[in-house]
Amino acid sequence: IAGRNIPDYLRKYTNRLGLDRYVTFTESPKDLHLLFESHRMFIAPHLYGSGIQFKLSEALSSGIPCVMSKLSADAFGITEESEVACIGSDPKSFTSCVLSLDGDELGWNKIQENGMLFIQQTHSRQKVLKDWKGVIQEAT
Repeated sequence: IAGRNIPDYLRKYTNRLGLDRYVTFTESPKDLHLLFESHRMFIAPHLYGSGIQFKLSEALSSGIPCVMSKLSADAFGITEESEVACIGSDPKSFTSCVLSLDGDELGWNKIQENGMLFIQQTHSRQKVLKDWKGVIQEAT
């Protein structure tokens, strides 16, 4: 778990469940890429949050399969059928996404490849420049 102002109750809950050897806490990480390199997936159960779309974009472009909320997926235009990310809508479906991605190497690889391709097609420098060129041409 990484972020700013991580609630202490999360640490206590993790310890109480005996999950402290599986769950780490990083307060205000300076470089997300270091976290991406050392973790298997990016889990973003956000219902709101400033900057989460940027973090998801970075994770996808770094080749980290993502488990995200329907709200985040909708903001990106990602559907379940696209197999770009695993989309969870409640605690049970988030758990199912995490367990299925962690236990299925072929599925993990497919989500990884599709996520990187999606970002290249929708958020790459070339795509953004092309879109802006179109906007400027329409405006003149």
